[in-house]
Amino acid sequence: MAASHNHPSTQLLTALVALGEEARAAKTTSEFGFVAVNRTFSLLPYATAVLLGMSQQGKPVVKAVSGLPVPESTVSFTRWLTKVAAVELGKETANRLHSVAKETLPVELAAAWDEFSPKSVLWCPLLDKRKMPIGYLWLAREPAWSEADTALAERITGLYAHALKALETESKGRISFFSNFPRPVLTSSLAALAIGTLFIPVRQSVLAPAAISARDAVIATAPMAGVIGKVLVEPNSSVRPSQPLFEFEATTLRNRLEMAENARKVTEADFLKTQQLAFVDPESKARITLLRSQLEAQTAEVAYAQQLVERSIVRAKQVGIVIFSSKEEWEGKPVNVGERVMRIADPSQVLMEIALPMDDAIDLGVGAQVQLYLNTTPFSSIRGTVSEISFDATPMPEGFMAYRVKAHLQETQKTPRIGLKGTAKLYGQKVPLYQYIFRRPLAAIRQKLGLLT
Repeated sequence: MAASHNHPSTQLLTALVALGEEARAAKTTSEFGFVAVNRTFSLLPYATAVLLGMSQQGKPVVKAVSGLPVPESTVSFTRWLTKVAAVELGKETANRLHSVAKETLPVELAAAWDEFSPKSVLWCPLLDKRKMPIGYLWLAREPAWSEADTALAERITGLYAHALKALETESKGRISFFSNFPRPVLTSSLAALAIGTLFIPVRQSVLAPAAISARDAVIATAPMAGVIGKVLVEPNSSVRPSQPLFEFEATTLRNRLEMAENARKVTEADFLKTQQLAFVDPESKARITLLRSQLEAQTAEVAYAQQLVERSIVRAKQVGIVIFSSKEEWEGKPVNVGERVMRIADPSQVLMEIALPMDDAIDLGVGAQVQLYLNTTPFSSIRGTVSEISFDATPMPEGFMAYRVKAHLQETQKTPRIGLKGTAKLYGQKVPLYQYIFRRPLAAIRQKLGLLT
C-alpha cells in the first residue's frame, strides 16, 4: 500500500489535484494569474510563463508574468509578446494547444525572438465547455516540449479554464441576484454599502522579487592595485581560515624583492669590510656610520618588498563558502585597492533580499511580516520579518527603481540555499479600503500633474 503512494503517477495526480484546488481557490483574476504563471512550474518546468487575456477591443493583453508582481505594459517584452499573440490568434490553430514556431512569425517579430523568449514555446488556450477561449497560457523554455508535456499541459489548462470560468460565473451570478431589486432601492443601498465599505480597515500587501542572500558575509577585497593572476578556489566551494583565495600577478614584486636583497648583500659586504679596515684606516672608520644607515634602509626595503609579495596572495579570514561569479571573470582583470572580489559566508546564516518596486511601495517598518515563495518550492512559503529597509530607491539590473529590503528568516524553518530566487509577499499596516484601492491611481495622477503632497 505504501509503495502505491510513492508511485510517480500517483504523485503526479496528487500534484495535479492540488494545483486545480489552488486555482479554484483564487478569489480574483489577479490571484488566479499568480497561480497560473508561478505554480505551473511544479508540474511543467519552464523559463517564462505568461497569462494572456482579451481586451474589450478584442486585442491580446498580458495579465500575469512569472516572477513579476505586476506586468508592465510599456516594456519591450510585453509589447513584443502581444504582437506575437495577435499573430497566433489570427491562425486556425489559435484555439488548439500547439508549439509556436519562430519561422511562422513576421520578420520583425522573428528577429527579436532570441532576445525575448527561449527556443521552445507552448501555446495553451483555456477553453470553456463550448470550446470558446477565455484566456491563453504562454510557456517558454529551451528544451523541446515532449508529447507527455503536451498531454499534461492539456490537463492543466483544462483545470485552469474550469477555475477561471467558475470565477467569471460567480461574478455574473452576484450581478444577477442584485438585479431583482427595484432600481432606486438597489442604487441607494449599493451606494451606502460602497461608501461604508471604503472605510473598512484592510491590511496592505505587495509582491516583489526576492532572493536568498548571505547574512554577515566577510568580503574579500583587493589589498593593492594590480592584476589578478589566478583564482585558487571554485565558486560556492568551502574554505577554511588562511586558505589562499586568489593571487595577484606578482612578477614585478618578486623582481623588486630580489633586487632589494642583492643591494642589501652588497652593502652588507661593504659594511663588514669597512668595519675591519676601520682599525687601521681613519677614512674607513668615518664611512661606517653612512654604510650602517644604508644597510638599515635596504633592510627595510627588503622587508617591505617581502610584505608586498605576501599580500599578493589573499587568504580567507573565516570558514564558510566562497561566493563569486566565476574564475574566468576575475583572472587577468585589473582591480583597484579595496575593490570587492568575492564574499565568504556561513551557509547557515542567510536572509531574504527583496527588491520592492518604487511604484508598489507601501508603508513598511522593521518587524513587518514576509512570506517568500521560492521558484524551486512554489507550494510552500518561508516566513520572515523585515529587518532593514533602504532609505532611497536604487536602479535594479532588471531596469526598474526599487527599495532594498532585508528580512530575517524564522529560526524554526529549514535554511534554504544561498542564491535561490522567488517572489516575496510583504504585509504592511492596516489602512482604510479607499486608501488601499486608490493609492496607486492617486499617486499616478499626482505625478502626471506635478502636484505636491
